Amino acid sequence: MSFLPSDRPVVQFSADHPQNLTLEDGATATFYCKTIGNPPTLLTIKWKFNGNDIPGESCTNCESLAFTKAAVTQADAGWYSCTGTNSLGEGPPARARLLIKQAPTINYFPQSKYTVNETNNVTMVCRATGVPRPTITWSKTGNSKELAYGEQYLIVNTTGSDDGTYTCMAKNELGQDSREITLNVQIPPSFTTQLPTTKQTRTENDTLSYSCTAQAKPAAAILWTLNGQNLTNTPPYNISVSFVPADNSKLFKSLGYLSVDKVTWRQNGTFSCLAVNNAGEKSQTTDLEIRHRPVVQFSADYPHNLTLEDGATATFYCKPIGNPSTPLTIKWQFNGNDINGESCTNCESLTFTKAAVTQADAGWYSCTGTNSLGEGPPARAQLLIKQAPTINYFPQSKYTVNETNNVSMVCRATGVPPPTITWSKTGNSKELAYGEQYLIVNTTGSDDGAYTCMAKNELGQDSREITLNVQTRPTIVTSTPSSTQIPGAEGEQVDLTCIVRGKPQPSLSWKRQLNGNDLNSLNDDKVKSITEEKDTSVMKVTVSRVGEKFYCVAVNLLGKDNQEYTIRNLNRGEWIAPTLHLIRFLTLICLQNLLNLSKFCHHPTWFCKILSQNAKKTSLLPEIKRFVKKCTF
Repeated sequence: MSFLPSDRPVVQFSADHPQNLTLEDGATATFYCKTIGNPPTLLTIKWKFNGNDIPGESCTNCESLAFTKAAVTQADAGWYSCTGTNSLGEGPPARARLLIKQAPTINYFPQSKYTVNETNNVTMVCRATGVPRPTITWSKTGNSKELAYGEQYLIVNTTGSDDGTYTCMAKNELGQDSREITLNVQIPPSFTTQLPTTKQTRTENDTLSYSCTAQAKPAAAILWTLNGQNLTNTPPYNISVSFVPADNSKLFKSLGYLSVDKVTWRQNGTFSCLAVNNAGEKSQTTDLEIRHRPVVQFSADYPHNLTLEDGATATFYCKPIGNPSTPLTIKWQFNGNDINGESCTNCESLTFTKAAVTQADAGWYSCTGTNSLGEGPPARAQLLIKQAPTINYFPQSKYTVNETNNVSMVCRATGVPPPTITWSKTGNSKELAYGEQYLIVNTTGSDDGAYTCMAKNELGQDSREITLNVQTRPTIVTSTPSSTQIPGAEGEQVDLTCIVRGKPQPSLSWKRQLNGNDLNSLNDDKVKSITEEKDTSVMKVTVSRVGEKFYCVAVNLLGKDNQEYTIRNLNRGEWIAPTLHLIRFLTLICLQNLLNLSKFCHHPTWFCKILSQNAKKTSLLPEIKRFVKKCTF
């Protein structure tokens, strides 16, 4: 045989090619290989396992090479390759596979349960490994016959009989492995009882009952409708359903019931029983006719409420329907009394017109129909005549409440259209609230005052005034140092001024000790006079000593307050911030024992009054400077 100059070593004959082996665990594996190349000299042959050189398994200047592996295990399974190399390079490998026998193992089992609707297809899957390759068979519990072979089992157009447990079995000479699969075939509902196939007739106030039984898998829900409207949780329909096993143990029966204690015209029409589950639905219907007294059934045939001005014309329309429809009599009533001349016989509808209406015509107008079964229920409409608001409920014109308590003022009114009620406070143009009640939570003195309840509609308005008296604890407002640190020397007369806020008006008294007796010119010769005017008390007293203290005490029903006054000998340069009291005039008191600046509120400039012959020109405090335009000493 001749070779091309570029021939690398290659296994040319099948007898020289290593053969695939399938051995049991512990056996001996032998592979043989013979390569031929050109040039034939310097030929090296070696064995590899899964692409990696096997140490010691090579030869040089040899024609063939055998490889033996004793006591093989699963770790030795794989690809063994033989390659030859000459001066032209390494030739292509000759490969053989070693398989170690093993029992089957199911290694792919995506689902243990399949759910499918009846008539649909289903494919169950089961895969396995093993040496030799295992055979996979399918069987069903209760049926010893093998149903199919292979990794997939397809059931076309499933039926209820396909429901059950299946076994996937993988088997070879060394053993077997298996898995169970549950197939759940869902079956749509079918009825085992039938609703009446012909129209049924009932008379108003009769009882009504229907039953509807369906079998399915899973159990079906039973729904009832009337003229397409779902009746679930809808009075006066009594609906129930119970579930029991069917004769076929794989199916379930749903027993549905519907009943009405007293039928009315509203039960007239087509009843449907609908059985539903995941696999589908089924329905059956029956027709029912109700014999009833005349009644207005549609909103367009119903008399409508009217709101008219005095002198306008009112028109009401009514169309009752009864079964039997003849003979039919229709009449109108006002506040439950027949209206003379406003009736008809064997007519479909009746219109009532009232011209030049007044307040006397306001009320309820009702239309009734009568047939052979009797007089039906009235269809009523209200006529309202427009009128301006009148406040008709006003329980109190004055409310008294203690501060921090709540108060609810009430005001109700009539009128057509219904009036809007608003609340406002004197001195505040803003509307505070809307509605019949005005609630003030946690009242304070600022809530005290006059409030107005205003009822208004398009025809006019009415109002009432309510006085809110908020009673507050006494608070002495002359509490700053300039008011309570009084300059004076022994033997001098000083004025102590105490101003209080509170409601009811607190009483004021002066004391030398808080728990002591009230001072007056009769029990204390130092007290020259005590002058009181509304919320102010001024005590003129002769100073006994510097540091002397007096107390002003204010008391009313809700509590009391007190303020300490101290006689001080202020040194030059010792200033105390001015006190501003706005009553009828504004007073700034500068406690340098030098001057008193007073100004009436309407006057544009300040003037200065010298109180001491020893007064010297001095700068005023910044607090006073803000108010002083011109002051000369």
